[in-house]
Amino acid sequence: MKSSAFHTLTYTAALALLSCVSANTRLPGKVFLDNPFEAAKAAAPMWNFGRPGGSEPCYPSPAVVDGKKPGGTVADLGRLGSLNDGCGSIGPWNGHDSPGNWMPTYYTLNFCQNDKTWRVTYYLYFSHDSGHRYDWEWVSVLWNRDEGDADTWYRSALKRSFHSETHTASWSDVHSTIDNIDQKGDFNVRDRDHPKVFVGVFHHAMFLETYTAMSTLGIDDDEFRSNDWYFMPIFPDALLDGLKLP
Repeated sequence: MKSSAFHTLTYTAALALLSCVSANTRLPGKVFLDNPFEAAKAAAPMWNFGRPGGSEPCYPSPAVVDGKKPGGTVADLGRLGSLNDGCGSIGPWNGHDSPGNWMPTYYTLNFCQNDKTWRVTYYLYFSHDSGHRYDWEWVSVLWNRDEGDADTWYRSALKRSFHSETHTASWSDVHSTIDNIDQKGDFNVRDRDHPKVFVGVFHHAMFLETYTAMSTLGIDDDEFRSNDWYFMPIFPDALLDGLKLP
């Protein structure tokens, strides 16, 4: 498992590249075809994880270990002291916006003929949630082509997994977005390049805002989520081609 120390240091170098990006930066169409990683990196989410009652959440982990798919671990049933049993190591907590350890995000890229959008979907694998062994959750960024002759594309919407449902928001309605890691503490700033996504601690539903009033398993909309830890997959070893999974 990679430590967070290396990535925390290299974030500084990444800032030099990301900080020059303006709001909802356009991508040329050829990037989706010629360089899928760069297309995925361009709108990669900043994942945020909460700490209910001082307990570590189940942190994402690799979906393949030694060439094999892990079988997951026993559901935690919402017990705060068991949420992270058998999960990835999230790293030390030093207050809000603590950097999380390395973890993989898997992406796929598809062109949808029905609405003429490029869709980049970002997946997280968890070894369990509060109801069952192993868990895949995701968000998708939709890209639409600008009007006119220029082959340039802009972020138009965000789709996210919510239990058995899919929730959709236009890009301008994504509550908190950033252009670079240095803006990790920003809230309610819209129409930047990367969405801040808050992962529910029990069933790992994907949210666009924090909620910390309840730290027990309960109503879906009230699932605890916060910005105690973050991780942004902007490195090749953290943003992986999901089509290459066995």
